[in-house]
Amino acid sequence: GVCYFSHVRKHIRLANAKEYSIVVFGATGFTGKYVLQELLSSNADRELGLPIAAAGRNAEKVADVLKQLNAQDRVKVMGNINVDDQDSLSRMCSSSRLVLNVVGPYRKYGEPVVKACVEAGTHYLDVSGEPEFIERVEAKYREAARQAGCYIASASGYDSVPGDVGTVIAQREFSAPALPSSVEAYLQICPGPAGYKVHYATYESAVLGVASVDNLRKLRSEVKRAGRAPATNPLGPRPKPPTGIEWIEHPAVQAFSVPFPGADASVVKRTQAALEAGGEPSVHFTARFVLASRYHTYLTALTGTMLGLLAKTSWGRSMLLSHPGFFSAGVISHEGPTEEQMASTTSVTTLVARGYSTKPQAAPGGKVPPPDREVVLRITGPDPAYKATAIFLAQAGISLLLDKDKLPAAGVQTVGALLRNTRYVDRLKLRGIKIEKLSDGPVAK
Repeated sequence: GVCYFSHVRKHIRLANAKEYSIVVFGATGFTGKYVLQELLSSNADRELGLPIAAAGRNAEKVADVLKQLNAQDRVKVMGNINVDDQDSLSRMCSSSRLVLNVVGPYRKYGEPVVKACVEAGTHYLDVSGEPEFIERVEAKYREAARQAGCYIASASGYDSVPGDVGTVIAQREFSAPALPSSVEAYLQICPGPAGYKVHYATYESAVLGVASVDNLRKLRSEVKRAGRAPATNPLGPRPKPPTGIEWIEHPAVQAFSVPFPGADASVVKRTQAALEAGGEPSVHFTARFVLASRYHTYLTALTGTMLGLLAKTSWGRSMLLSHPGFFSAGVISHEGPTEEQMASTTSVTTLVARGYSTKPQAAPGGKVPPPDREVVLRITGPDPAYKATAIFLAQAGISLLLDKDKLPAAGVQTVGALLRNTRYVDRLKLRGIKIEKLSDGPVAK
């Protein structure tokens, strides 16, 4: 309300005296050190003109991470920063132009950091893949962030940059007089001979995300009643929605798949609403997770079903979180993947975009014919959960700060909407994310 906005304005003057360009909050966590490493490898501290800081609860542990990275002279230490201490968060956020938050699960720990950033007029990015948290932040802070002049964007990691930003890249292949209609994303993780593990914190976020499905439905109903639900009107027929196990016959995929469980669909819809509001055509979107074999497909589907059933009750969540290895067939561990596993793992996202060579003529009754043109893109990167996520997040932060003249109006955004006119994609390519066009021609039969 008015009182909160007055409180925000009182704090905005702190935004004019920033000590750091970027603070990485959660620097001692599994993802945090890779984000720091990526910022340093990109020379962000030199390019941005202000130092970088690493923040966490324990200053000694933060300093140990910097020592491991040989970065003691390049990154400042901020200790005693705790999500349970709003004053410490205010101190952290007031000192920096941008906070990269890698402390999850965000449903438990995210909102106090967002609140502190908005009050300080500081930009905020995270790697949340939790739809309920992402949409709740937008509903609660959209107006305050706009008034504070700061940008708040979640899902800046593997969930959901390949799907979200990849869709924007794909639909822009249809330059006038062509028009895009739909994008179907197929995401795949390709482990090497050493196999792959997922860190427990990522798994915990997924469990809590499933547990909050009812809260998400309630939130969406409230947003819809308030007339603030993202609305789009894409041209052409909607693709078949993902349901269950399915063999994908498309020549660029040729694999078994299951519906992608992350936040991609929700995030992409919000990006598309922003593009349409800005005069660009929007698209339909679907996302599926592609697996290497029938066995892995059924195992993944079984794991997802168990998670979906058990996460709805407190005793079920306790079972899932107490025995992650059992419920994930050994994939989840408190140690996470080894360096060898991450080095030999790649991520592949195939985007099948369909549209029209020219604006189609609607048949009697208003029915639009099916698309006649298809563009297939592929985005390839390193280990998705940590190495690629660090690249996506760090380069998003750099692009936000360096390309400020290319940004939309301040407020709560998606990465796809926020950075669509910046050099973000160019920066990703320079850091090893490969984006290639596989084909462009008539729709594959």
